[in-house]
Amino acid sequence: MMCPTCNQPMPDEAISFKALLLIVPSGAKHMILKSLIDNFPDPVLTRNLVSVVYGHRRDGGPTSADNQIRISVFQLRQRLELTGWDISNSYSSGGNGGYRLVLNTAGGGRI
Repeated sequence: MMCPTCNQPMPDEAISFKALLLIVPSGAKHMILKSLIDNFPDPVLTRNLVSVVYGHRRDGGPTSADNQIRISVFQLRQRLELTGWDISNSYSSGGNGGYRLVLNTAGGGRI
């Protein structure tokens, strides 16, 4: 299988997206990971992840929703360490931050 981001062969250790979702079977982290998978290899803006996680709430989520997303992404990164996948920070020219799922080809370090 070829990586759609870098067009390089994917290592056998990289587990499937379906298996990744089993790492966090429910909750906010699951919704974030599913959004990153659904948009792979493109980044997802933090504000879009806030909508995914808190959009069902009348109040739109806590005032610290961006920070809650950052915490969840940090925790997801820890869970993904041995899977062959990672989450990288992504910044657009407009200064909007977000995240994207990436293949971890270095065997430990982020791409």
